[in-house]
Amino acid sequence: MPRREAILEAAARVIGKRGFEAATVHEIARAAGVAAGTIYLYFRSKDEILDALVAELAADIDEDLQAARSRAGVAGFLARRAERLYEKRGLLRAVFAQALVDSKFAGLVRQQVIRPHAEAVQQLAGRRKSKREAIALAQAALWWAAGLGEALGEQVDRKKLLRAAARLVETK
Repeated sequence: MPRREAILEAAARVIGKRGFEAATVHEIARAAGVAAGTIYLYFRSKDEILDALVAELAADIDEDLQAARSRAGVAGFLARRAERLYEKRGLLRAVFAQALVDSKFAGLVRQQVIRPHAEAVQQLAGRRKSKREAIALAQAALWWAAGLGEALGEQVDRKKLLRAAARLVETK
């Protein structure tokens, strides 16, 4: 794995676990298996690392939308978004916690993550072909809210939520 990606993966784990303010570049370097100085070859600061992680979250949305357009459809998009929210819940918790105290960063999160997700759902809503897809789109808001709630520390019964969503999508 290229070093930049290894650093970002390690940063996501460390920041997700400890929070942005508590995480240090030395911890990120140790988790990535590189010297602390190596991090500065790729990123000027811890803030820049966090910005790169937000850009990755945005790229995930774009990738999932492209898959939905080509083959996965609405239900596939929503299922993948729910899974990604769960997989990255620690990082999302740290991102949203930082957004609460840094208005400039909050703007970046709105621009690169929240707005593109909402636009993706709107684009797919315009393409819906059936009641089933309409129901699946309605689930997007529920999954997004549950994912954010979990990311921010709320207890969410993920399996129960996904079962309920699957039953709705299967409804004809």
